Amino acid sequence: MPTRRWIGALAFVLAAALVGCSSNSSGGGSDDDGPIKLGILTEKTGAQASLSPDKEFGVKAGVALATNGTNEVAGRKIEFVVGDDRSDVAQAPTVARRIVQKHDPAIMFGFSVSDAAVATAPIMADAKIPDIYTVSSTTELSNFADTTFRTARDSQQEARMFSSVAGIKQGETFQILAPDLAYGKATGEATQKVLEQEGGKAAGDIIYAPLVADDYTAAVERVRQRRADKLMVVTFTSAAGARLWQTIGRAGVADNTEIYTLLQQRPVREGMGPIAQKVNFFALYDPELVDSDLDTRFIAEFKKLSGGDAPDIYAGDAGTAGIIAVEALKQTKGDTSPEKISDALEGLEGEGIRGEFRLRAEDHVFLQPFFEARLDDSFRAELVRTFPPDAIEVPVYPPKERRTKD
Repeated sequence: MPTRRWIGALAFVLAAALVGCSSNSSGGGSDDDGPIKLGILTEKTGAQASLSPDKEFGVKAGVALATNGTNEVAGRKIEFVVGDDRSDVAQAPTVARRIVQKHDPAIMFGFSVSDAAVATAPIMADAKIPDIYTVSSTTELSNFADTTFRTARDSQQEARMFSSVAGIKQGETFQILAPDLAYGKATGEATQKVLEQEGGKAAGDIIYAPLVADDYTAAVERVRQRRADKLMVVTFTSAAGARLWQTIGRAGVADNTEIYTLLQQRPVREGMGPIAQKVNFFALYDPELVDSDLDTRFIAEFKKLSGGDAPDIYAGDAGTAGIIAVEALKQTKGDTSPEKISDALEGLEGEGIRGEFRLRAEDHVFLQPFFEARLDDSFRAELVRTFPPDAIEVPVYPPKERRTKD
């Protein structure tokens, strides 16, 4: 399918707030005369609640940008239905089914946590509802179904980010520390494979630790004893993340080892302690790292929706997801049939919150810039360098049913 380019994002004027979600509205995604409903599946409460503001307000801000503040496409109003699985993976399928059955959304923005995303992706695929993932990075979702899309990186792309920033040399040793869940395992394994292909040598097997724990001493002591040249820490997206970093700092790991990780959410980085300035970060997004008119407008709209809170590291990809969803609906002239929306999404190119992007038609992998960053003494992100989209180009994935283990 030929690639299409859309333009004009920078000309949008943020003149109106978004329409609130209405769970009692009639019409659903398939009613040609009713509102277009967009479902946002997230974790508003529980251990992963910190992901929710970026996801929800990011998507809504992106929709506001793409509709010039009207929240309307082809004469049809856009309404949001927000689902909360309370950070309980077992609840995620129930939440997804309830929204599908009750609201018939035109597009879903799938759960952020990889385990919940994997559990619910088949529901959206069976219902033939296009879904866009903005945080979840497991490769299970790459070319999962004709209607499955993402603006998030996948685990293979994150491995390339680790590699690009670390620049491992032939014979250097590395150690991977990862959370014990689907995302951690997929990203840890992918990172180990890439680093070994580039000449690195694993100091030992991947060390897994609970996503949420009161004490990370045992896992960090194993890391310290291996004395690798480089340590790759796969992100612990929970309030306990700061506790992990404090433990790494107290153990003196940075005295002998270069440390690399994804730029943390602000509450985590502010709780890291002195080690924060010793860590090398690759970044998906931060308001300090992007310099564009579109991002300035996005930040303003996000703050309006959030009550003044600034967007954090996952907000950029959520904002871009809102933009591409609207663009697809514009191309279909408000027609919400799944085939037309999916066809409109495939091959899109344009400007997203992080910069120029391309949504690969062959397998729906998303390519966009990422950043290397460091933290100053106030834990503010400082740009070191920007990597172009082709730095995270990965081989085309075969369809899910034809894939073996990633």
